[in-house]
Amino acid sequence: MGFMINEFDPSANTRMTPAKEHKVYGKNAVKAVWKARPQDIVRVYVVHELITEFSDMLKWCAQSKRAYHVVSTDDLQKVTEANHHEGICLLVKEKLPQDLSELIFFCKDNPQATLVLLENVQNPHNVGAILRVCAHFGVQGVLFYGDCPRPSGSLYRTSEGGAEHLQMVWLADLGASLRLLKSEGFSIVGTSSHSDKNLLGAELPKRLVFLLGSESEGLSSGIQALADMTVQIPGSGLVESLNVACATTALLCENWRRRQGESVHPRVASTMPPPPPTGGRPQNERPRVQIPSDKRKGQHEGSPRAPQPGNQRPTRDQNANGKKSPPSPIQRRIKPR
Repeated sequence: MGFMINEFDPSANTRMTPAKEHKVYGKNAVKAVWKARPQDIVRVYVVHELITEFSDMLKWCAQSKRAYHVVSTDDLQKVTEANHHEGICLLVKEKLPQDLSELIFFCKDNPQATLVLLENVQNPHNVGAILRVCAHFGVQGVLFYGDCPRPSGSLYRTSEGGAEHLQMVWLADLGASLRLLKSEGFSIVGTSSHSDKNLLGAELPKRLVFLLGSESEGLSSGIQALADMTVQIPGSGLVESLNVACATTALLCENWRRRQGESVHPRVASTMPPPPPTGGRPQNERPRVQIPSDKRKGQHEGSPRAPQPGNQRPTRDQNANGKKSPPSPIQRRIKPR
């Protein structure tokens, strides 16, 4: 079935109207919201053990007349409906929905802008992990199309604060949106385990949009047809494909490496031993000790010295004068074999 391309309508570019408020829990996620947009905090729930760590936030809540509650771990579990709340939860206003044209304007001065588009990626933990990876590798924005989760506590906790560093847009008309991106100099790069073009050998465009599909089905055929190129992530072939968050990591890491113009990431390079100097001795080789010519017949410096005349200690069978001592009574009883 062909993919319908409709006229682009900026007013309809947001697929869904976000809820007015949602929960954010997890230390890093809460700290990111507190740093980026404290004005959107409505209420705070915190366990007693974390009062000192988040004292600045609680003082601000008291000054700005925002409610905060010190609760038990069990009560916080009921509030968040999750076990992994890490002791703190915010009720916050959602970010205002962004328009694709706003994201394009945000990227207009970046000749190497990178975007990620998710189609029908439903698991909020996968989406949160993808947002974390995107923030780590400097992606400017994430586009959502189809059945993707709304912002939630589990999504934000898994993103570890990455969601606050990204522009996020929900698309209603994918064909028109991709056409608009192409007109602004973006190339569309699809991903498929069946592509004959290897990611590591492919020439990636400067401004691009990576397309990633659902966990079970991958990209739909209609979306793949809109891509300018399709790449596959090389591997052993023992499994058909990677988890969508893992695939995003591989794609963005390779893209980041090329953007930096390095064959090895600097953090990795800093842990590698330097190569030996050309024509010299390897740096790990122990230096040789130069022994003076008059001592070369003796042993190496630092080892036991060779016996010298006049400095020998008497052995067990010798007396102080160096003469052989008479046998002891015990030695007399021992008959030689």
